[in-house]
Amino acid sequence: GADWLAVRAKYQPLVGHVALREDLYALVSLMLGELNASHLGISGRLPTPDEQTADLGLIFDEAYRGPGLKVAEVLKRGPADKRGLNIKPGDIVLAIDRVELTDKVNLSQLLNNKAGEGVRLDVTGDPKDPKAKRRVEVIAADRGKVSQLMYDRWVQQNADAVASASGGRLGYIHIPGMDEAGL
Repeated sequence: GADWLAVRAKYQPLVGHVALREDLYALVSLMLGELNASHLGISGRLPTPDEQTADLGLIFDEAYRGPGLKVAEVLKRGPADKRGLNIKPGDIVLAIDRVELTDKVNLSQLLNNKAGEGVRLDVTGDPKDPKAKRRVEVIAADRGKVSQLMYDRWVQQNADAVASASGGRLGYIHIPGMDEAGL
């Protein structure tokens, strides 16, 4: 019952932005989602990157315009959520491995091939106070581990929203996959 001419018209403007195979797969997945049916998807072999980018488990404030990167959230059980690091929301990461973070620095490039390694962060709670600056070391994690933690965060946020909206009368569960492990 889906109006495929309407679906095509809806997604047609995005076709010009498809540059990579994974972009095509994402677009087709969105279109298949219009069917509102289970067990549909597109797959194939995707190229693997030459370098793997590690993650610090820090979620940065996208609206903050520097200096550095402002921590919006420290991912629970993530690399930066360790005793003694004392990184908290509102802190500013000024440098990574002594590279000052400006709008010209590519964060991903700084973290390439760093999974399992110590990454030095210059952090401050007040960028105007030089005495507030401190250096900490975070053991960067691979994106697969952090991806699972981000999934756990998403599930918890959904559960909290449902509990709040229902006054605690409803629960939330997310089934990650229709396989034995997911069920």
